[in-house]
Amino acid sequence: MKYWTVDTREFFFWFSCAFFAGAGPNLAGDAGWVYLLALTFTTGLIALIIWKKTKRKEGIGVFVHFPDELDTEKGNESLRKYAANKMSRLHRDWFRSGPDQREKPADERVDWTIKTIEHRLIDAGFEIGQDPSLFLYLYSHHEEAFILGQRLSQAWRKAKGFLPPLDAEDYNRLVIDFRACVLSSYRGKDADYEIDLRKVLEQKSSTPETSPKSFKFARFSLSADFNTPPPDIQRLAVVIDAFNDGENSDAVWSSAREAAAGKKANGYLITPDDYCENALCFRISVNELIDEFAKKKAESTIGEIIRLVEEENGKLYGRKRAPVRLFIKAPAIIAFAAGAALPPGSRLVPFSATLAKAVYCENDEINHPNRHDLIAIVDGDDVGTQTERNLLSKKLTEAIKYSRQADESIKYLIEGISKVPGVRLLSTGGDSAIFGLRKNSTSAFEETLDKIRKRSNFRVSCGYGPDSRSALLALRMAKTSGKNKTIPYHED
Repeated sequence: MKYWTVDTREFFFWFSCAFFAGAGPNLAGDAGWVYLLALTFTTGLIALIIWKKTKRKEGIGVFVHFPDELDTEKGNESLRKYAANKMSRLHRDWFRSGPDQREKPADERVDWTIKTIEHRLIDAGFEIGQDPSLFLYLYSHHEEAFILGQRLSQAWRKAKGFLPPLDAEDYNRLVIDFRACVLSSYRGKDADYEIDLRKVLEQKSSTPETSPKSFKFARFSLSADFNTPPPDIQRLAVVIDAFNDGENSDAVWSSAREAAAGKKANGYLITPDDYCENALCFRISVNELIDEFAKKKAESTIGEIIRLVEEENGKLYGRKRAPVRLFIKAPAIIAFAAGAALPPGSRLVPFSATLAKAVYCENDEINHPNRHDLIAIVDGDDVGTQTERNLLSKKLTEAIKYSRQADESIKYLIEGISKVPGVRLLSTGGDSAIFGLRKNSTSAFEETLDKIRKRSNFRVSCGYGPDSRSALLALRMAKTSGKNKTIPYHED
């Protein structure tokens, strides 16, 4: 039924052709010119109404929403209504996507969304030559927006019937006309800022004629600047800062560079896999950026960022498409475009306000290594059992391999958690570790531990409390209530 307007329009077109070519003259002779004129006027009026109603509608609109525990239904309702009204006006078909399972990892939630989009595209009969336009209205956080861009760029290359065969380096032959709009209340009213991804990918191959006045970039050697050993894998950090007027222009650059060098987390949920050797930093006024969106010129600026990243990768590592790590303070649509255009294997390093609030503890005298409010014990789940099972089955090679993987995973976990301000490693052995925590660091500790679990796919249980006994009891509670959990001690 949703396509009746299109079918009716075609019907009236062919009906009019047949009427005026054949039936019209005959009717004019029998019924008179008044009847013919009235019928013609009625047909034209109906055709005009249908044309006016459908003239601006094209493609499919998708409203993508990724909530987290801080989001409220009331706070989201205004933008939801705005998106629904706009999609109803502009698109011949539209739907909502984005699961509300907030406890699931971001990549799983994005995968669910991509499958939904692919299913609805096929369900709507989207084929080449039938107005192949896709519009995403994003209301999401940076990490989800970045992963969504990555997953969609992969889906375009795999979607049967939508794309011709593509080479890994070829971005300019996309068949689907794709545009993304981020929903925002930045200037006190609901609005959307749009980019055409095809233009971003086309313009990255050439230097733009003009750039916003505030657009600046700089290159840094992190190992030299912070006297840190180079990471195991040579990697480029990309820092994008859309700053408000009056802000400290160096704050984001310096804190992100410290995090990328592995020196200090500074609010970033960084792990050893994110440490970088060099950094390429960009800065642009957020007001100028919004104006670029309003003038539909933002694609040029984003394309220039991608072009410079590839150029720097080529100079440093000999290949333009080397993976990078993205540190960003900018609208989510920039994270989305970066996810789609940056090299495969790239990753956005999330920023945590909870972790950032704990930074002040770093230089506090009460944060001395021997001073702490809480004890936390982390222990791998079923590590010994799995090793014993392999040994009893005479699978020595598997036992050695599994033991080595467990050792690497616990080392990875310890390195990541030790970067949390207010957290100190007290002891480690086998697949266990003991930490000392300040009370105001518990939220950042839990958030970082959960992130490391998801990234490393290593199952660990954790319990913490005011002393070692309560921490051990909390750990046992975590082990007996499903494992792979973090549980604080409660006396009751």
